[in-house]
Amino acid sequence: MSAFNDYLRQLIKQRNISISKLARMTQIERTSLQKSLSGTGRILPYDSLNKIASFLQITLSEKKKLYQYYNELFESEDVRESREIINDMFIELAQIDFARTAFKQQEAQISLTEYIEQQSVFIGKSNIKPLLRIVFLEAMKKEDASIRLTVPLTEEFLGDELLYIYLYEKLNMEINHIIVFDTSNDINQINCHNLKNFKQVLCISLASKRKYHPYYYYENVVEAQYMNPFPYYIVTPDCVVCLSRKCDQAMVLHSEDQVAFYNKHFELLLKECSNLIHYTENPIEILDTYDKCTDDNGFYMAMSQPCFGCFYTKEVIDQFVKKDFPFYNQLKEIAYKRFKKLCEVPQFYTFFTEEGFKRFIRTGQLDDFPEELVKVFPREMRTYLVRRFINAIKEGKITAGIMKEGMFPAYLSLTTSNNSDIGIFTTKQFPIKNGFSFIEIKEPGLCKAFHEWLLHLPNSSDVLSMEETLEVLTKYI
Repeated sequence: MSAFNDYLRQLIKQRNISISKLARMTQIERTSLQKSLSGTGRILPYDSLNKIASFLQITLSEKKKLYQYYNELFESEDVRESREIINDMFIELAQIDFARTAFKQQEAQISLTEYIEQQSVFIGKSNIKPLLRIVFLEAMKKEDASIRLTVPLTEEFLGDELLYIYLYEKLNMEINHIIVFDTSNDINQINCHNLKNFKQVLCISLASKRKYHPYYYYENVVEAQYMNPFPYYIVTPDCVVCLSRKCDQAMVLHSEDQVAFYNKHFELLLKECSNLIHYTENPIEILDTYDKCTDDNGFYMAMSQPCFGCFYTKEVIDQFVKKDFPFYNQLKEIAYKRFKKLCEVPQFYTFFTEEGFKRFIRTGQLDDFPEELVKVFPREMRTYLVRRFINAIKEGKITAGIMKEGMFPAYLSLTTSNNSDIGIFTTKQFPIKNGFSFIEIKEPGLCKAFHEWLLHLPNSSDVLSMEETLEVLTKYI
């Protein structure tokens, strides 16, 4: 039995309507309706569902939930799983406290030499976790410390350890990470293995102050894992830790020639890899990438504040972009091009939080533009933008929805395109002030996953309906 069938039967029962009466009043064949509701027959046609929803007089929230379950009947399991992974990723990011005071840098209670003694092979994750902790702590002591690794971040204990290094130790250690992206699935399907890796990558990138550098290449992961008993490795200045496919067995190598051999192998492999992410703080690059993330047929964005970009005319740009910085003319020309494009795209999606909207109403500051570049909007300009925004939603020119608090980080801005670029920006709400401003991702499978997630938001129970969104916006006017 599907969630759709369960929920529709629940709605029918709540209204004390028999299946026979429902079939008669909606002119749907009774046997077909019974089989469909029991999951033994064909899925209800869309027009039949509309007739049932109309007859039952279901509320807006009930309708949204019912149609969400209905649409899920036609989706693959990979698409549903990918949305859950992305939902979990953003919820976890919203809960991480990037402003926490760092712990005092830790010292290992025992040296690596003492820990391994005469032993070079370790079995069981309970033995491998402390081994890696000691290896990382010793590497951190080195001047210009760096680590190279090829271990997938689907092994969460490793991802947690790397996040801990940057988030709580507050170190500036360079980490270069090569990740194998799986190609064993259908190329047209979203690969959840790759998405789970990226979920950890993004957390570490945010905490690392641009010191974490992930790369990727494609391989059939299923085949590659069985070709070598220790397919993954970590290289530090003093040793190599080789890891099994499940990361439950490890082998430690510590001679100079062994370290040199694996370093050389890493460098050769790196030449065959692509950058998974690109960091930048340059406002010109950021605006340019915003442009690359805008498809010809639409603009798609999730951020704490709503996007008013389709209302920024040349006059608005001239009035509010500050002039006292060296690249003013270049930035102005890019902004002209950028916002002209937003005015012309046939589809404009923007999802935001009520708290972010209230912050704009209260302060007139844009989260995604630095104060040194863009002036604060005065009250009359705020009112003008919000009124135009509300009218555009009513007219169907903008698809907008208020996201529930806690489901998206207040400090991030996400733009997606179908298969070319993802832009993930930190805003002024990001507590690491010397962190990065922008990450660009070009990997097609990830682009598809994030774009599918964002397109699904209007039908998601995590976003208010258009009518509910308009009701909230109007009360602040």
